[in-house]
Amino acid sequence: MLNKKAISIVAGLATAASLAIAGPAAFAGTSLTAGGSSFAGGMLTACAASWSHNGDAVTYTGNSSGTGRTNFAANTYDFGAADATYSSGAPADLVYVPLVAGPVAVGFNVPGVANLNLTPALLGKVLAGTITKWNDSAIKAVNKSARLPNQNIVVVYRNTTSGTTQNVTKYLSQNTTGWTENSAFGSGGGYTGSGSVGKAASIDVVNYVDQNSYTIGYADLKDTLSAHLHFAAIQNGHGQYVKPTVATAGKFLKNQASNVGSNGVVSFDYTADVAGAYNLDLVTYGLAHNTTSAKGSTVKAFFSYVINSCSPSKATALGYVALPGAIKSKALALVRTIK
Repeated sequence: MLNKKAISIVAGLATAASLAIAGPAAFAGTSLTAGGSSFAGGMLTACAASWSHNGDAVTYTGNSSGTGRTNFAANTYDFGAADATYSSGAPADLVYVPLVAGPVAVGFNVPGVANLNLTPALLGKVLAGTITKWNDSAIKAVNKSARLPNQNIVVVYRNTTSGTTQNVTKYLSQNTTGWTENSAFGSGGGYTGSGSVGKAASIDVVNYVDQNSYTIGYADLKDTLSAHLHFAAIQNGHGQYVKPTVATAGKFLKNQASNVGSNGVVSFDYTADVAGAYNLDLVTYGLAHNTTSAKGSTVKAFFSYVINSCSPSKATALGYVALPGAIKSKALALVRTIK
C-alpha cells in the first residue's frame, strides 16, 4: 500500500505528464491571416517571421492593396494592409494605422545605360504613352551623357487594384498636367498604351523589367534592389535629380509629418521643396477594427511590434523607412483604439 507521500508523488507526476501532453494545444496562440499591399510585403513578411508573442502567428500574403481592402471588409483577413484608402465599401469600424513607409522606385532596363534622369513631367508622359522612344529629344535633353537607343519604351504597370499605382497617380497629378487622382491608370485598370505590359504584383513588375530590355516600371525599392535593377533619378521640388534610397525618402517623409490626419492618413504634398529628398514615396496602412473583434488584441500586439520594434530594426536593410516622429506617434495612438 502506498503511503501519503508516495501517493502525492504519483499524483504530481501524473499532472506533469498531462500538462506535457496537453501543453502545445492548451497554450497555442492566435493565428492571424492577413494580406494586401505587395509594396510592403517584404517588410510585413519579415516582421511576421520574427514576431514572438505568446505563440501567436501571422500569415501575410502580398497581393495588392485592393485585395487587402476587399478581403478585410469581407472578414476574410483578420487585418489588411493597403497603400491607399478605401474609396467605398469600408467597414464602419475601420481604423487606419500607418505601419511603414518607403520610396517607389522607377526601375528601367536599357542596355548600356546605368543612370537616367527624369522630371515628373517626363515620367508622366512616358507612363501615359505620349513619349514612346528612349531617344526622344526631351529625355535626351536631361541625359546628355547617356547613349539612349532608338527603341520603343515598354511600360510595365500594375494591372491590379494597386495602392502603388494610386500613389504614383497622385504624385503625377500634383506634379504635371494630364493626370488626376482618378485617372484610369490609378483606378486599377492600368496603363493601356501600345506595347505596355500589365503585371499583378510589385515583384512581377520588377522581374519583367529585369528580364526584358527597353522596359520601365515602378515598384518598391526592396524588390528593385534585390533584382539589381537600375532606377531613375527623379527631379524633386528643389530642382535636384535624386535616386530613391532610405535616406532620401526619409528626408521627404520627415517633411510630411505635419500632414498626417487624425485618422492616420497622410495627405502628401508631392511638390514639397526639400533639398536632397526623393519625393515619390508612400505609407502602407494597416486595416483593423476599433470595435470588439475576436482577434483584435492580437492584431493590436502585432501592429505595435511592427511600429515599435520590427520596422526600426529591419526597415533600412530591406529598403523601407521606419515611421518618422509625428506619423509614428499618431500610428501608436491609433493602435490603442484597436479592439
